[in-house]
Amino acid sequence: MRSRASSSLAAQLLASTALAAAGLVWTAPSAAQVSTEPPPGAATPGPSPASEPMPGAPGATGTPAAAPARYDLPPAEAEPAPQGPTARDRVVAYYTGLQLGISPGIIIPTNGGDPGFLLSLYGGYGIEAGSTVIIPGIRATGAWPSGEFIGTVLPGAKVVFPVGAFAPYVEGGVGPGYVSVGQKTGLALRAGLGFSVHPSSRFAIGLGAAYETITGTGVSWLGPVLILSF
Repeated sequence: MRSRASSSLAAQLLASTALAAAGLVWTAPSAAQVSTEPPPGAATPGPSPASEPMPGAPGATGTPAAAPARYDLPPAEAEPAPQGPTARDRVVAYYTGLQLGISPGIIIPTNGGDPGFLLSLYGGYGIEAGSTVIIPGIRATGAWPSGEFIGTVLPGAKVVFPVGAFAPYVEGGVGPGYVSVGQKTGLALRAGLGFSVHPSSRFAIGLGAAYETITGTGVSWLGPVLILSF
């Protein structure tokens, strides 16, 4: 009796355990069984609007976007290189401003006397005037031909005509003159012309000639002039 009751009790326990396990087992539904229909009352989504391309993009329609304006700046002008003095500038610089000098030379009497030694001191101030340079000044000259002395003091002027590095000139003066032979005096006159060349701002070379006479004395002479400056 006791064994039957035990068997019956064990069978009941197994049956209840199986039923409990069966209640806990859940089978996932298949994809076909899942409904795609929206729940009742939900709004049905419509087709999404096609995105419009941006203006100027490939495939865009309508008026294309204007290209950005370009402003081309003019090319910058190069500053001119500084230029040095011209040949004429060198001549003008040589003859303008204070002029002081000493000039040795030779006196050749026009009356047939013997040549002699000559020495001149001069001073002046050069002023540029248009295409010329005017040099007002004074010249004192002493000469010793044939054992006699001749002296002159001549206020005057020199006019230079610069043409590039070439500078022709004319000059003249009037003043008192003295001759030692016979203690004679008179009015001395001087006229001259010549030229100088200026290959650099410091170097000049040239030639000239001057004629002088002292009225009332019978004395007159020619004097070649050599210009050399460096």
